[in-house]
Amino acid sequence: ALDPAKDPCLKMKCSRHKVCVAQDQQSAVCISHRRLTHSMKEAGLGHKQWRGGPISSNCKQCPVVYTHPVCGSDGHTYSSQCKLDYQACVSGKQISVKCEGRCPCPSEKSTNAGRKDRRVCSDLEFREVANRLRDWFKALHESGIQNKKTRIVQRPERSRFDTSILPICKDSLGWMFNRLDTNYDLLLDQSELGSIYLDKNEPCTRAFFNSCDTYKDSLISNNEWCYCFQRQQ
Repeated sequence: ALDPAKDPCLKMKCSRHKVCVAQDQQSAVCISHRRLTHSMKEAGLGHKQWRGGPISSNCKQCPVVYTHPVCGSDGHTYSSQCKLDYQACVSGKQISVKCEGRCPCPSEKSTNAGRKDRRVCSDLEFREVANRLRDWFKALHESGIQNKKTRIVQRPERSRFDTSILPICKDSLGWMFNRLDTNYDLLLDQSELGSIYLDKNEPCTRAFFNSCDTYKDSLISNNEWCYCFQRQQ
């Protein structure tokens, strides 16, 4: 049987109105549908003409026209599902379609992550996210205070979030807001929040901060930041 990894049509990219025809194990050409039909009629062949060569009586060979590639469970890319079925038949192996298109398939982990991003997070999950972030901010804050070797760059006082006006945002919460607000505009945009989104296994983190954005302007003000954590207590 033809090695599926060496199928010459796998390397061919035909234009919209042409199809790939394998001439042998090394070469293939792109011809128009009209020319293919005309050639078959001249040769007295039907559209179901199969590739020549010895075949098993139980295994149907595939037509010379290739359609859509598929990725098999054996890790090989096949030019069509028919070729996959034929290879499974002649080899006596169980081969199924893992996904449409060429191998490798999108990983199951990334697919699941996509599903998690689309699902709705519950109030309990938001509360858990807020608690985890509070603990993380506290650890970072305490570490920054204890590390005397760390050089602290003083930001302009006029652009610094004065946490004393919002008692709920004292200590670690206010400190973290000031740390994230790198352009000193007292607003956090998506790029400034980006470092908090690093853990892809926490899909509710992004959703939590989206819920904080009460004005729906893709920015989180110091007030929105503080009250968002307060309502999750």
